[in-house]
Amino acid sequence: MFPASRVIAVYIPTPSGVYDLADGIVLMDRVRDGISDKEGPKTYFSAAALDQAHARTCNAIAAATAKAGAAGFIDTRPHLRRRAFEWGYLHGPNDIGHFNQRGYTALAEAIAEGMTRPDPRGCG
Repeated sequence: MFPASRVIAVYIPTPSGVYDLADGIVLMDRVRDGISDKEGPKTYFSAAALDQAHARTCNAIAAATAKAGAAGFIDTRPHLRRRAFEWGYLHGPNDIGHFNQRGYTALAEAIAEGMTRPDPRGCG
């Protein structure tokens, strides 16, 4: 519908993809089924396993973006990680699954920076 538009895909990681994990693990103990927020089985993930999962997801989205012929791809992880180190938490405190004001500011910066030079190589 907009043939002159420049389409750029943006990868936004889950919160676990933004922070250095102090003890190297994440505990998942909630299962969301859309109706309730019941406690589920406790599952532990190592920082390395989470980094690998984020890399696989990012690379798959970057490949699909290239295949679709989009103008570019922006991986926001490096910028968000840098800002989290500088500014502190970018998520919460009321809802740790969503950005706070600093988080949305960092995301906007990452996208604005990436729009001037989307990385054709994909993730990293």
